[in-house]
Amino acid sequence: SIPNKSDVQEYANRKVREIITDTQDLQLLSRLSLYWRPFSDEDAVAVAAANPIIVTPNDRLKRLQSQRLVIQVDGKLKISPFIKKIWTTDLLPAEHKECCNVIVERVVHRHSIDVLDADNVIMLLCNAKEFEHAGWFYITVMTKLLESRCNEASQVSFLTMLWQERPLPSD
Repeated sequence: SIPNKSDVQEYANRKVREIITDTQDLQLLSRLSLYWRPFSDEDAVAVAAANPIIVTPNDRLKRLQSQRLVIQVDGKLKISPFIKKIWTTDLLPAEHKECCNVIVERVVHRHSIDVLDADNVIMLLCNAKEFEHAGWFYITVMTKLLESRCNEASQVSFLTMLWQERPLPSD
């Protein structure tokens, strides 16, 4: 019989936790799994600096790479696609929030943002329960797209479509 997804996910998570026994290595893996794009060594160090601080992040990153949980692609790093699909983060709410904010700040200040980046930033902020920040970011992106008279009206439509039917948060 075909096992259900949650059983496979639980089994794979348990096996990863058996292989990687260091809690800070696991914590770094959880933090890095928040990235939706490939990331740099500096991005990994930045997210490791969120509280509680992960010591020796470069060494930990190398260990995760040696286990093929983090792989190198075109000079950048990313979580292995299989691990990305099955990994369940176990970050504390305050830690999750701080890591999301670190990632958002790095993305916003590093490169121009496309609509998918904007969507992922909004999702990160909502998952971190930073609803006001997510709302301001959404409004800013929509304003910038409209002000720039973006040649692709589809970008505005796409972002609007993604978020217009979402219920407002209850907290």
